[in-house]
Amino acid sequence: MNIFAKIITTNDENIKNEIIKILWLTWKEKFWNHEVYSKSEIDAHIVLIFWNNISSILDYAKENYEIIKIFHIGKALPLDSLDINLWDIMIPNTFINKENEVVFLEYLVEKNYDLKNFWLLLNGICISLENDIKDEEELEEIITHYSAEIFDKESFSIAKNFEKYELLEVWSIIKIIGEDDEYIKNWVSILEIML
Repeated sequence: MNIFAKIITTNDENIKNEIIKILWLTWKEKFWNHEVYSKSEIDAHIVLIFWNNISSILDYAKENYEIIKIFHIGKALPLDSLDINLWDIMIPNTFINKENEVVFLEYLVEKNYDLKNFWLLLNGICISLENDIKDEEELEEIITHYSAEIFDKESFSIAKNFEKYELLEVWSIIKIIGEDDEYIKNWVSILEIML
């Protein structure tokens, strides 16, 4: 094996296209319904996997690469609108689901980030819900019960799989706050620094 790689995963088509463009990645292969793009660098390959099942892509990644770092990039919505803006980027370190199961990671931040310049929020709590929040009453319940800053539908499952595959020392989940694609470009600098 010994093909060292920094792996990026996403299941968002627009994020995938932006990563391909900014990192100059080229098509490598398709397996099942997943797409793989990559480029070779001096120290390691950079590999993007566009997926619909996190377990199978982690099987693929571990079989084909020596993983140096692995990032998942996705979107989330804020629960506390006073502290989080729609253009912010959060790297949460606590992931919970509605059954109160928790995956926690103590991130090893390798660089000093200029937080004001990059709109970056380190740490924080992300709750993963199966469905969209129905109304203001449910939103208030979730905010009160979980004290989470953001929510999405995927992060807990992804974090749980990273834990299962023993990737906790090399992984990060980067969440773009907001659903509007005009915000996608704001995380580009963060990803480039972390790679």
